[in-house]
Amino acid sequence: MKKVFLSVLLLSVFSLVFAQTSGAETVVLPDYTSMVMDVASYDDTIYEAILALSSDDDDDPYNIFINRYKDTEYVSTISIDIPPEQFTTGEFRENRSHYEHLRVFPVNEDEICVTVYSCFSNCHFTFLRIRNDEIVSKKTYNLRNTSSYESTSYSYDGKDRIYFSYNGQEKFSETGWDNWIMAFDLDGNLKAYKKLFTSDSDSILDLCSFPDYVYVNCDFGVYSKNKAQAVLKLSPDLELLEIYPYNLKDLPVHYLDLYNSPNKLILSSAKSDKKGNRVNFKSVYDSEMNFEGTFTETNLFEKNMTDNSEPFGDSTVYISSKNYSDDGFEVLGSHDTWENILWKSQNPVYYDYFKYTGFDNAEGYRFTDPFEYGSEKRVFMNGKLFISGYWTNSSGGISKVSFHTVLKDKVSAKNLPYEYEQIDLNLFAEREDFAQKADDLLKIVMLKDADPVEEESLATASVIKLPWTNAVPDAPEILKTVPSLPFSER
Repeated sequence: MKKVFLSVLLLSVFSLVFAQTSGAETVVLPDYTSMVMDVASYDDTIYEAILALSSDDDDDPYNIFINRYKDTEYVSTISIDIPPEQFTTGEFRENRSHYEHLRVFPVNEDEICVTVYSCFSNCHFTFLRIRNDEIVSKKTYNLRNTSSYESTSYSYDGKDRIYFSYNGQEKFSETGWDNWIMAFDLDGNLKAYKKLFTSDSDSILDLCSFPDYVYVNCDFGVYSKNKAQAVLKLSPDLELLEIYPYNLKDLPVHYLDLYNSPNKLILSSAKSDKKGNRVNFKSVYDSEMNFEGTFTETNLFEKNMTDNSEPFGDSTVYISSKNYSDDGFEVLGSHDTWENILWKSQNPVYYDYFKYTGFDNAEGYRFTDPFEYGSEKRVFMNGKLFISGYWTNSSGGISKVSFHTVLKDKVSAKNLPYEYEQIDLNLFAEREDFAQKADDLLKIVMLKDADPVEEESLATASVIKLPWTNAVPDAPEILKTVPSLPFSER
């Protein structure tokens, strides 16, 4: 599955007028306070990972549900049980989760890998391979000696390796925040485990992988005057091969995110032009980091908008995610409002889908049914849009209701969300300052073997059917069934 790119752009108006009531059917999960953590697809199968609690005591064991949908229709659930000594969290007392506790990686239509991460005081990582609804291999690693924490990244190389990185500390007084990268085969066997650090606090911002190379975006010396940023090229066994520094004095970069298609590395970045205006870029490299081209990305929504009716007024926000393939990418967008995001108003949210071949538009749709509950977990499949998420209720404590819906009715859209123009810009072009910074970083970046602590995995699994119900997440009859917890004290 990998990753999705989230950009929030101010939007003033929208180009079409839609009805104010939704024809889409909303399905919610009663009886549990629950959070959708991940959604991934393989061909016409969708996998949805949910963390749930069936009581108002979060010291009780948690439910891990991996829901399976065939062509957007719910089929069944793999219920995974892991006792509290290997998985626990306090996130049901928060408005939203800070941690990527659950990730699901489809290997084929009937086989997935699932990772379960418990950080902070519990510090465990469980890797499960599930085939035909049964656990065929399981591994659990104790990460307490590294005080694993909340900054995490994951990547599947599409073949036989899954990578996981996290930040933590062994001796904060000596090296501050450090980072660890774990490489697994699809049975959860640890193939490599490295500590990545300097003498100062460091952070892994992102990672993506291919069968032959792993790329790690790093922030070195986070709290020092000598802060440096670079992408590291690693082997599948996490040996350092090359360093690509960026954010140099003559080419300041606001951010850099990594994405991979099967054979392309996509860099999403931004910098300021001579007038101080922010310019967004998409740069394309092959899997060996050979440069292929850079394109400026221009948001066209304000230009294309003609309708100033509600909810598409001054408070509208456009949120989009991009999924890349070797022949282009797709944009999944939603038109939300600040009132919804900040104050939980019930303004309709409208969705769209655009397909780009290369960086030219191929097709686009806008779904005509509004849906009041926004979520970035979305899959476009067979002309339909599957939306998965959870709604937080904070009256008299805090609870969460998971939901999903399928939007089907749509119209062709001619007004594109973005346009692209190719330019001559390579962030990693060989220059004197680039070579000097790469040499400097090579002297201070340390990548050394870490010692794994493996435990007997206590995870078990069974196949069940969840009591999904047609309702809205804030329906009183649903909320009265959902456990409510007190707010976190932090």
